[in-house]
Amino acid sequence: TGTGIRCNSVNPSTIVTPMTMTTDPKTLDPNMMGQMNKHMNLSVRPCMPIDVANILLFLASDESSYISGQNIQIDGCRKKM
Repeated sequence: TGTGIRCNSVNPSTIVTPMTMTTDPKTLDPNMMGQMNKHMNLSVRPCMPIDVANILLFLASDESSYISGQNIQIDGCRKKM
């Protein structure tokens, strides 16, 4: 304690990127697809790279100076489309 070092992790779900937009589900491991589907909710907007970036910026800022040892789940933005 007292070192001033904070350690947090970010665990995003599937993020809309060029890589995920061109993925063919037939070529993926079915077990992995099952895990990914747990985080998919088509009634909410998809998670975008900026959503993850904003959380990372917050964790790197002084505004998060009292947060340490946390895993932040980014498992689907809960705002309606």
